[in-house]
Amino acid sequence: MQIGLTGARGTFGHRIAERLVALGHKVVPFAGDVRQRDMIKPFLDGLDYVIHCAAVVPVDQVRDDLANALHVNVIGSLNMAEAVAKKGSCGFAYISSSHVYAPSDQPLPEDAPTQPASQYGLTKLQGESWVRSVLPDALSLRVFSFFDPRQPVSYLVPALTARIRSADPAAVLPLRGAQCSRDIADASWLAGLCAELVTRQAQGIVNCGTGQGFLVRNIAERLSIAMGRADLSWQGFADDPVNALVADTTKLAQALGQAPAFDLDQSLADYVAALR
Repeated sequence: MQIGLTGARGTFGHRIAERLVALGHKVVPFAGDVRQRDMIKPFLDGLDYVIHCAAVVPVDQVRDDLANALHVNVIGSLNMAEAVAKKGSCGFAYISSSHVYAPSDQPLPEDAPTQPASQYGLTKLQGESWVRSVLPDALSLRVFSFFDPRQPVSYLVPALTARIRSADPAAVLPLRGAQCSRDIADASWLAGLCAELVTRQAQGIVNCGTGQGFLVRNIAERLSIAMGRADLSWQGFADDPVNALVADTTKLAQALGQAPAFDLDQSLADYVAALR
């Protein structure tokens, strides 16, 4: 297929492009602005499918310029979906987020309550809702947490990496949210799931995650070991919240034919190797 991709310069978009090419697709990056409707129609010429990945993602950037986030994440998503609907004969996938869900102590199926805890999550849920109102058969991929060497230090694993690198020997490092549980994988692994679902032209809402919950403290400990710093220990705070965002991957397994396997320790080792 010839697949158009918005947000191709972002971390996740870059990984999706790699995985699509590996599957034999031709990827056409969108070089325009999703807020500008007149830029979209020419982009769609000759495309069989569009993956909409462009978004303002960092929570603080959304909070600091909410109007821009709304224009990109909501209006931009609607612009792209409307253009695809008018074109016809073109598949569409919207890259959504686990941030649309309310935290739960149980794995989250696709019909779990949506109650975003951040304005970023709210914009992604609104974008998803508008896309599905225009394209009911669209694929909405609710991607759970990921890490990648391309990520800035504001994200969880890169932030932990920076702290580990600068830590004194045998240090006890304070860690906010140590008891929170996250479904986290490397970006390339998750992008592979998305690329495979697009190849199979899946429809509806599908969680993209490992189906495993890892405590943030445990992620920090495993990363420390991968970086050769088994001397470090991590200390949570008594007033920390305890919550979880973990995917129920039943629907994902059905769409792919089997539950995908994931090894966090190996992925962290690969991540550390890529930083060298």
